[in-house]
Amino acid sequence: MVDWVKQNSLLGGALCLWLLALSPVGNLGKAVCYCLALGCAVESIHQSRKLIKITARNGAIAAMNLEIEQLQLALEAHTQQQALHEIYGTSTPEVEAEERKSLEHLYNEPSGKNEVETSTSKQQLYLAIRALLLAEVPETFIIENVLKMGGRNWDKGKEFLQELLQEGEAQGWG
Repeated sequence: MVDWVKQNSLLGGALCLWLLALSPVGNLGKAVCYCLALGCAVESIHQSRKLIKITARNGAIAAMNLEIEQLQLALEAHTQQQALHEIYGTSTPEVEAEERKSLEHLYNEPSGKNEVETSTSKQQLYLAIRALLLAEVPETFIIENVLKMGGRNWDKGKEFLQELLQEGEAQGWG
């Protein structure tokens, strides 16, 4: 912030000195005002170059921090997936096929159509969401990425998730 204040002060000083040189102050006064205004303008250019470098560096740091956060999330998800694999061990081809079918259903489901048609697909959806919740995946991630009900539909997604969890517990699916 100090750099911006210095930059604006230099520009203001150059402008004031230039306007002062236009007033009737005599030849010597005009020469001094023009020289000082020119000096302020040149120093302002040097300060602006420093500010450009600082702004570019801060932007690069922000981009690197964002990428680091994304990598940490990916690493955390991978670690959780490995932990689940170690807990449950290798699964049978039938279970893998059912999981794949459930995940394909979740992936291919359009964002506008979020109703589940049959109790079997509801049960698969419940089992997939329950596995994510046991892996400590946040509900926000489930609502936005699995149910595809982010933004304006977030409240509906939260309500649908609660209803699905209640129905799954009542039906004894898990």
